[in-house]
Amino acid sequence: MNKTDMFTFDKSCSHTSSYFIRPTESFYMIFKKTNGSFNLAPARVMGLSYADYLRFCRDAYGAIIAGKNELYPIAYFSDSKRCKDLVTFLNSRMEELFTKKFLPIGTSFASFIEQKTEEFEKECEDRSTALGIPSVDD
Repeated sequence: MNKTDMFTFDKSCSHTSSYFIRPTESFYMIFKKTNGSFNLAPARVMGLSYADYLRFCRDAYGAIIAGKNELYPIAYFSDSKRCKDLVTFLNSRMEELFTKKFLPIGTSFASFIEQKTEEFEKECEDRSTALGIPSVDD
């Protein structure tokens, strides 16, 4: 996994031989909180409703949708290669969105992530100090 990746995939504990897509730690450093679910993030990156995103996963990548009648159904992939292909697409789409829509001209996505990582680490260090928790380096 690359430091600039916003999405990755993991093996599911609840659905044997299946994989699911989730945000990475880098994603959480940028988007610290939400009023909904982070499950919606891939759909939003693609400009789709969550329902259309799930249909896309099913139709284009062979995903099985589980969790009907629950708050957020999830796409599970039996083929790790196809899941990885979708993750690669989502990461490139996220980088394109940030580069074209949000970052100042000439700012690379990698440098933006590096800056956010440094800010996040400083914030964590400040919180730990305020709480009297010794640093890892001590």
